[in-house]
Amino acid sequence: MLFITSDVKYPADFISCGNLINEDGFIHICRNLDCYVLIFVQKGCLYIRQDEKNYEVRENEFVLLFPYKTHYGYKPSSGFLSYYWVHFNFTNPNLKIDNSIELNQPYLNSLNAPFSPYSEITAKDEIYFIPEYGTLPSIKRSTLLFAQMLDTFKRGKYASVIHCYYALNSFLLEFSEEMILEYTKKSTAEDIIENTIEWIRRHYREDLTTSTVAEKFNYSSDYLSSLFKKHTGHPLLLYINLTRLNVSKDMLVNTDLSIKDISEECGFKDEKYYFRIFKKYTGTTPNKYRQSFRLKYFNIK
Repeated sequence: MLFITSDVKYPADFISCGNLINEDGFIHICRNLDCYVLIFVQKGCLYIRQDEKNYEVRENEFVLLFPYKTHYGYKPSSGFLSYYWVHFNFTNPNLKIDNSIELNQPYLNSLNAPFSPYSEITAKDEIYFIPEYGTLPSIKRSTLLFAQMLDTFKRGKYASVIHCYYALNSFLLEFSEEMILEYTKKSTAEDIIENTIEWIRRHYREDLTTSTVAEKFNYSSDYLSSLFKKHTGHPLLLYINLTRLNVSKDMLVNTDLSIKDISEECGFKDEKYYFRIFKKYTGTTPNKYRQSFRLKYFNIK
């Protein structure tokens, strides 16, 4: 995942902002812009692809789209969808785009140090810090500032552009501060496991590997997998597959979908692999499992 850091003495330039609302079946158009686009999903799920990477941006999640990178919807939304968006550009010629949080960690820690009334505060003490993708923190002052910026833009009064310029930078500063706090938290092992399990529960349909999950939480694959084995009894990849198996069991009993469709819906791209994993950890085949449990429910009734 990429992280943008920029000195605040180079403010961002506001272009436009808005709130997309769609009742069902929205799919983002394909385009390649010369500016950044920051999207906050309020309700529903936006399926968008950027730089050969798919994102399922759900409620309270965000994604940053980069200039000169093609992005488009790879799947229509299902049900109600609402998200905020803003188009802007950075003016900093020395803007940094890193693919590892560790590159920013010392600076972020220094920014998160306790305030001293005797320290000299200058513009260089603050930065814009925007991850490519993530979840909005429980502190939501930034979303309030975004709503105010959107209201200013919609009202379109005299000098509204300059008002939006200041509103944008106020929002980006608050959002950056919230992100810095999130990324400098000292998580316990239990917190790491809990957060990863919840993320897997929401994203098991995707093509997950130990590497992609570890990258999401900025840990090495070996470390996160060993941590999982220590606290759950299963390595990370096995835990992902067991999560998928549990979902597939429910679908086998409660739906009439084919085995192939169920395996794909649960994130198994190869039906034969799904059969092999299912039999290994349940002792039976998906077909026999479906027949057995449906017979039990029939007898109970």
